[in-house]
Amino acid sequence: MADASTVRAEARQAASGVWGAPALLSRPGFAAPVGPSLAVDAAGDAVVAWSLSGVVQASFRDGASGTWAGTVDVGSGTDPRVTLDAAGDAVAVWADDGAVRSSTRPAATRTWSAPVDLGPGAEPAVAVDPAGDAAVVWISAGAVQASFRAASSGTWSAPVDLGPGSEPQVALGRTGNAAAVWADGTLRAALRPVASATWLPAVEVSAAGASGGELATDGGGNALAGTGAERRRSGTRTAGC
Repeated sequence: MADASTVRAEARQAASGVWGAPALLSRPGFAAPVGPSLAVDAAGDAVVAWSLSGVVQASFRDGASGTWAGTVDVGSGTDPRVTLDAAGDAVAVWADDGAVRSSTRPAATRTWSAPVDLGPGAEPAVAVDPAGDAAVVWISAGAVQASFRAASSGTWSAPVDLGPGSEPQVALGRTGNAAAVWADGTLRAALRPVASATWLPAVEVSAAGASGGELATDGGGNALAGTGAERRRSGTRTAGC
């Protein structure tokens, strides 16, 4: 959470059901931090990222000790989004001077990598699967762009144009299949099966006038996309997610 001038975090232990005292994560300053993004893994590790005066900052919490590490400057930019895989590796994405950038914090090194440019644009969203594969979507010149990074290579693919639209979201299934959803008069979705490593043509998944789509996958290989009061479940088209 962010108050007028700081980012703070509280943790609730499952055994006690009691919320702990707030931990101060950001460095106090004259400017207010913007847009904290939080991710937690099954082991209780957590990562928070935010922007302060044009700098993306992050703090990591070790699930075993319950201790937050010191705040780290990850790179210049705004609008950060962060996620964690099953091993506790963190991936952050953000916008900076008309470009989308990414940095990774492996659990083994506990150090954020140098930022990598994914392509021109803004409004990024990121997702990972348990194995550490990652997908990012964002907006560039009114079109939805996507990039995929296999855990085995650690290299981001060149951006792929999924079609015109805004407000993109992305999700990854447990086997590495990716799904993206965005608004373009209707809610539209596209799939990237891991077997083909290619994004399929987008399809409409809502009535006209939809916006603000959300996306999630379940353990059975299904994707759920929705907006407002309308939600649509897709089965065979997303099998394997």
